[in-house]
Amino acid sequence: MRSILAVLLVVGAATIAVVKCGKSAATIAAWFGAADKPQPAAVTIDILCDASSGSTCNDEALREVSEAKLRAAAARPGSLVRLWMQGLSIETTRIVASATSPQHRATGRHARVGTESQWIAKQCAAFQAAAGAMRKRVRRSPIAESIGVIALAPAARGKREIVVITDALETSAFGQFECGRLPKPERFARTLAARHVLPPGSLKGADVTFCHVDLGAIDGGRCEVSLGRAAEVRAIWRAALTQAGASNVEIRRGGLETTNATTGKESSNAQTIQSK
Repeated sequence: MRSILAVLLVVGAATIAVVKCGKSAATIAAWFGAADKPQPAAVTIDILCDASSGSTCNDEALREVSEAKLRAAAARPGSLVRLWMQGLSIETTRIVASATSPQHRATGRHARVGTESQWIAKQCAAFQAAAGAMRKRVRRSPIAESIGVIALAPAARGKREIVVITDALETSAFGQFECGRLPKPERFARTLAARHVLPPGSLKGADVTFCHVDLGAIDGGRCEVSLGRAAEVRAIWRAALTQAGASNVEIRRGGLETTNATTGKESSNAQTIQSK
């Protein structure tokens, strides 16, 4: 009996000491499993679908990206996911669907996973339907201006992430990346800044990912894309996005990172640049 009393006295003394050192009662409760872990911070995720002629934002690519980002949002209650369709101009590039991830109400991991999966499936279907109604195959592809439009939209929740489903081939007054002469990366970045499309600071703190950048023959062979030209296109976008303040830029040949169900490891086919 004395030994049990001694243990209780030691635990009580330690608890009082921690409180005196400035730790909260909530922290102590968490130590003893009496409180839930704090939920991760909400984020804002903008998905831009470049559905121009020859680009890569088809149904399959959009479904893959939407599912991945809605799943990421579900793990961060209160996060906002917006789907943008690229238009012929800044006036026609707009949000066609959005979803805010719900708070976790279900108790128990199995019930919570089931609730999240239902929400993801429902919102993914809504995103697909909204994109299908707006998708038009057009030659002009103002990727830079479309990203600029997104940059002007406020990030409603925490950190911002922008995911662009595109072939990265700008076709506008700023460049003809399909078959025309490519601009120098620094010049392209300066031109966008001078025209207030992606000025310095417009993407401050944002993570920007280009995915499904599967550069190949243009429009059935109208012109070829060599490995050298593909590298130049990537360099142009890195320069423009980092100059605009993006904290992290990824240009991916395929889809987003996926976890291998067998090994549990993430696979990546990205070319990444970190901006300080």
